[in-house]
Amino acid sequence: MAFLILSVIKLRYRPALIAIGWFLALLLTSCAAVQPERLSQYRNTRYGFEFAYPSRWQPIPPPDNFDGQAFQDPDSPETEIRGWARQILPKQPKDPLKLNFTTDQGLQGELQTEIGREISTLTLTLRQGAIQYIWQARSPNDRFAEQYRLFYNIARQYRVFLEVENSP
Repeated sequence: MAFLILSVIKLRYRPALIAIGWFLALLLTSCAAVQPERLSQYRNTRYGFEFAYPSRWQPIPPPDNFDGQAFQDPDSPETEIRGWARQILPKQPKDPLKLNFTTDQGLQGELQTEIGREISTLTLTLRQGAIQYIWQARSPNDRFAEQYRLFYNIARQYRVFLEVENSP
């Protein structure tokens, strides 16, 4: 008797059970695909800053003066994250920053998005004393929207050390 009742339930609700099964499979598949990118840290002791970058990205040779570093996506070499710093000379005019962004560390700076013809960028500029810090992420326009959240979160994690170590 119980077998007959279960058979009737299976037949009557079979489309709904199949739909629920497909929905659960799709949900689990999409959850697995949205795993966060594993991050590493780049630290610059000359100017005292650090920023995250995706662990699988490759470093681009740094400049000779050790003022920064860039990393590129091996799957899309036009996609890069880079950070550098520079001394602001006393007589050098300073463009005022539009303070529209605060890092997790509490530093205020200017965050700009620029949509170019082929490449789009997200640039963070901070000033601490006589040092200007610049962090930038860039990618082709067709990938920029999907990577914006990653770029924005990395910009929020940007850190400046309160005491800068001696130059190398």
